Amino acid sequence: MSTVRPAMPESSEQEAGHLRRAISGVTNGAITYACAGITAGIFSLFAFSLSSSGPAFFWGWLLVGLSVTFACLNYAELASHYPFAASIYHWPRRLAGNRAGWWVGWLYLGALLALLPAYTIVFPGILSSLFEYTTTQTNIALVAVAFIVVAALINMLGIEVLGRFTVVGVVAELIILFVLSVLVYAFGPHHSPTVLLHSYGTGSTLGDWLPGFLGGGIFVGMWALFTFETAGTLGEETIDAKRQAPRAILGALWLSVLAGAVFLFLFILSLPGIGASMASATPVQDTIDASLASWVTKLYLLTMVWVLFLATNTLFTAVCRHVYGMARDGQLPASGQLCRLTRSGEPWVAAIVVTVLTCLPLILVTQNLTVMVTGAIAAIYVPYVAVLSITLWARMRGWPTEKAPFSLGRWGIPVNIAAVVCAAASLVDLMWPRDATNPVWKLDIRVAYWLVGIPLAIGLVYYLGWLHRRLGDERPVAVTDAVPDEVPG
Repeated sequence: MSTVRPAMPESSEQEAGHLRRAISGVTNGAITYACAGITAGIFSLFAFSLSSSGPAFFWGWLLVGLSVTFACLNYAELASHYPFAASIYHWPRRLAGNRAGWWVGWLYLGALLALLPAYTIVFPGILSSLFEYTTTQTNIALVAVAFIVVAALINMLGIEVLGRFTVVGVVAELIILFVLSVLVYAFGPHHSPTVLLHSYGTGSTLGDWLPGFLGGGIFVGMWALFTFETAGTLGEETIDAKRQAPRAILGALWLSVLAGAVFLFLFILSLPGIGASMASATPVQDTIDASLASWVTKLYLLTMVWVLFLATNTLFTAVCRHVYGMARDGQLPASGQLCRLTRSGEPWVAAIVVTVLTCLPLILVTQNLTVMVTGAIAAIYVPYVAVLSITLWARMRGWPTEKAPFSLGRWGIPVNIAAVVCAAASLVDLMWPRDATNPVWKLDIRVAYWLVGIPLAIGLVYYLGWLHRRLGDERPVAVTDAVPDEVPG
């Protein structure tokens, strides 16, 4: 039975309760799109994927886009039923019980805490190209920490402020990058679109080019098209969430796939030379310089900084909501503190803890920080596969039993099967012991294994030592169970 949200206390904090529904579906979608940071991902990985499988890496983007669409269709239906903060925890919890929800939510939290500093590690490389200075391990860590702290401060201004800021930022990003891509194509060389069917330098048979495609070409998509479940986590703060959260998930995804396809298509057809570009470490900048004035490259680099800045701020929002959502159900150490809100509805204790936890690896781990990016994305696919598998299991047992605004209907099981198969295949590729995509990090152990193993080990100790006593077979009454369809702002 629905309950009415109690009036907000006059003190400077709220007790654990519900986040305010204060943003529109469009704002949710913009935050989710920004969180993925797809344009920064595309252009930072352009050289890697181009060198791995030639211009044909373009098809890897579309292939991953289709794979992620299967997953997001399931996320959209889950968000339409359960639009709560910490969605990756709540969805399996609702479908398979407390233990399943906790383990999936815990592993997802571990991946997020690695992913956030991994986002910021990319900043120093772009800034060094922009301002022409030499990077060191020390200034990489300092710049990354600074951006995390700034993200925390911006988040404390409130979800409405962050939302307005992000909508404007995303619109500006798309306009700049679309105009830039069109100008590069207009004034650069014009390769035939048939160039997209070639894998230069990797041979012509399937056995020649497939290893390079799976080992590098497809990664431009796998390392950029993810975190769209963020729209589900923001559902608790979205007006008319059961309708708008699914639209935000799918809208952000399809905008990302379309925008990325346009950028890749136009830049690949404008490469000054296929062979030279495949051998270059900076084919995007080379293409801009060959077609346009030199100052345009600086504008491009500034835009990449802006895209990453938006991604860091919005991912920080998602991590805080996940921590808050699990803590509100008493599922984390110090849950009573972690679920505290400011008067404006921001999980301020969670924000402080997330800031500290994401800055620590940047301060303590001083070597090979950049490989965290590859490992963090592999780690986040573990809970993805788990959620999709649990959802399929629940469908086989008759879920959903209640109607929701977004439903896959009779397509639910086939779409879910496709999502599990595609996500599992992506996880295997991401975890594959390959130096280019999953390099050895510490103690001759590959980075993805570290970033899955550490949260798993800590979680096992916490679960066996304390939490398993609280997670009985019956689902406890949680505060989120009483969230009405519309919570007054």
